[in-house]
Amino acid sequence: MRNVFDQLAKRLLVEALRDAGEVRTQVEIAPETQAIDAWVQPAPAAVAARRALGLLGRVVERTCLVEPFHDPPAPPQVRDCLLKQLAYDARERRTARADARVVPPLVPLWLLSAGAPRTAMAALEFRPLAEWPAGVYSAAPGLEVWLVVISELPRTRETLLLRLMGAGAVFAAALDDLAALPPAAVEVRAALPVLVALRLTLPPEADQTGAERQFAMDVQKIYDEAMRRAAQEGEARGETRGETRGETRAIVRIAGLKLGRPLTEAERGVVTERVADAGPEAVERALVQLDREALERWLAAPRS
Repeated sequence: MRNVFDQLAKRLLVEALRDAGEVRTQVEIAPETQAIDAWVQPAPAAVAARRALGLLGRVVERTCLVEPFHDPPAPPQVRDCLLKQLAYDARERRTARADARVVPPLVPLWLLSAGAPRTAMAALEFRPLAEWPAGVYSAAPGLEVWLVVISELPRTRETLLLRLMGAGAVFAAALDDLAALPPAAVEVRAALPVLVALRLTLPPEADQTGAERQFAMDVQKIYDEAMRRAAQEGEARGETRGETRGETRAIVRIAGLKLGRPLTEAERGVVTERVADAGPEAVERALVQLDREALERWLAAPRS
């Protein structure tokens, strides 16, 4: 189950920041085979998109490296992240000198931890960051390292996307808050496809752990509620359930996440037509039952 939560944080970063800038995951750096979980470069023209993301948008106001942790990292894990940051910085400085460009400043590193890594916080002298919500810390000046302790964030809409990367009661409360938002909310549009796609990766129900079963039930409840509300909004606009655009958009995003790539225009057309013909429930069942290769074939099959 830990792997599911690790994937949730990375995928949520990519999906939430889709319109706010460029996000790359597992960015490899030398000299050793290391990979940064996420590299984020904000788009200059996407200020409004970042503001809509609340605290997450504020975190990525500058180009930065992001390392999420479901379990609080110990000092050696934090030092590993520092090594990645410094190796990335060294590579960027070498490239800049070779290209006769201005040497860039040290890129900031953000650690996102579901719980408080007390030993690491003491070792690196993390202190609460002024003018930021509770739960946000900075290390010694000059290190360009910041920490978000997700369990300490206030329960507000501004922190919702980050709290969805949390654990235990914090994650459960974030799911409740997500379910209370309208289907068109930026948080729902970013998080729901990721949550559903991860639910589809779980083993069969008989083989699931208690935590996995709870996760699957919680996500299904949120999905059903979002689709119900989307259908109601569609009916208010005179649309039939099969033509509800919100449902179709969600299914398209989920299919793309399962494939690991955006759907082509032709594939989007297949999904739209099949939702209209068979209804969203039938298409959702296909997403659950088909593996990646079978889904590719299903999307490529001629429509009748």
